[in-house]
Amino acid sequence: MKRLLALLFLVCASCTGPRAGFVDRITVEGILSVRGAEPFTGVFLETDERNSYVLRLDAASRRGLDMPGRRRITGILSVDTWNGVRLAHLDVERIEIVPYP
Repeated sequence: MKRLLALLFLVCASCTGPRAGFVDRITVEGILSVRGAEPFTGVFLETDERNSYVLRLDAASRRGLDMPGRRRITGILSVDTWNGVRLAHLDVERIEIVPYP
């Protein structure tokens, strides 16, 4: 009986934890904008469905962006805080220019 309970505990504990090695890579399209006030600004992408993502970019990539502008962004999705609020973040891997519809 103790072995069964121990096995059940291990199975339940592994189900509730994060998935090891799992990367949630997504591609989203929307309008780029800068939000916040210096020095606490962030680059955001807002989709047509009104979903917002904080973009994590290196300094060179950030300087090269024309804003506002329509872009398709591919990156790794995570949840983090920005100015004390939990928001979706994208670690940007690729940026594509998309024409306005």
